[in-house]
Amino acid sequence: MRSSRATFVSLFLGVGVSLLMFVQPATATLVDFDALDASASPITGLPLASYLAGFGISLSGVTPGTNVAVIADQNLHGGVAMDSPSAPNILSQIGSNNPVTFTMNFSSPLDSFSFTRAKLLVATPSGITHPAWQAYAFGASMTQLDFESEGLIASFSDVLAATYTLSGPGITSVRFDSQNGNFAAFSGVLLDNLNFTASTSSPVPEPSTLLLLGSGLAGLAMWRRKRQG
Repeated sequence: MRSSRATFVSLFLGVGVSLLMFVQPATATLVDFDALDASASPITGLPLASYLAGFGISLSGVTPGTNVAVIADQNLHGGVAMDSPSAPNILSQIGSNNPVTFTMNFSSPLDSFSFTRAKLLVATPSGITHPAWQAYAFGASMTQLDFESEGLIASFSDVLAATYTLSGPGITSVRFDSQNGNFAAFSGVLLDNLNFTASTSSPVPEPSTLLLLGSGLAGLAMWRRKRQG
């Protein structure tokens, strides 16, 4: 009897280990840009690329003559025009009043991707303005998976921060387009608190994993038949 129980436990553990290899728990990541010191000047180029690479993000398709940059709140219109959800930094595109674009690429496909447009503050009688923008989520072969947007903002009162979510699964890139209209106070959308979840799709198991799973299931079936007989 002890031998049968030991066999059952061994086979059960074998099946359990195999099943665990199929489970890939979701991994949530927050990028708030606040680990960078942008107090003296915007962070662009290689320093920004290195920072983003730590989260599996790379940039492409940046409009020529512009930069995607991490900017300290205090350096945007004297720190009185916006309030980042997580101080002291936000991410935006700078360098042009014409339409601009850039794309974030992800090293692993995502189930979802959210971001927050910063709070806009009114500090002068002329109010506050913010570019119209669109965000497109793409999957394999540049298939569009989701879309979010916001129109041109022109307000004489503070505008609360707003969070938007792009849903997958299988998001491999997100493109941000902004239209300043030669009017808004900023070149591009003011971004903070990127929050994304890696896809939970399980990879194809290796042959050894399948063999272990099959052996475990077969053994359980045989043990049960013997016990019932």
